[in-house]
Amino acid sequence: FTLPILQKLAMQSAGKETDSIRALILVPTRELAVQVNKSVTEYGVNTALKSMVIYGGVSIDAQASSLAAGVDIVVATPGRLLDHLRRGSLSLMAIDTLVFDEADRMLDMGFMDEINAILKQLPTERQTLLFSATFSDAIYRLSK
Repeated sequence: FTLPILQKLAMQSAGKETDSIRALILVPTRELAVQVNKSVTEYGVNTALKSMVIYGGVSIDAQASSLAAGVDIVVATPGRLLDHLRRGSLSLMAIDTLVFDEADRMLDMGFMDEINAILKQLPTERQTLLFSATFSDAIYRLSK
């Protein structure tokens, strides 16, 4: 899913300066966050797009500084993303693409409340992509 997002953002960015986060990729674990961000970085190497990974267990202040420098794509775990939202170190109001990667695992790990809190911070008009190995009732409700 990263290539189409990169293409879309690169085409929208042509000739424009923006410091707004325009794509958010939510993942259940820090390991997956690092892996997905690595793909974004490698595939987007010939673009001016900037991405960063946000997860717990590392300095939130260092992450806030990177966010303040401007980023187009954020790959994050729900808990640490909410920490940044509460601190005011990022805004999700310019998001036009939201991805739930391994949504079934996020729900299995008990992230539903965090996901709902994040969804309330997003614009209503956006593209939402949901990837899941299974399609349980909880995933169906999330897709609504």
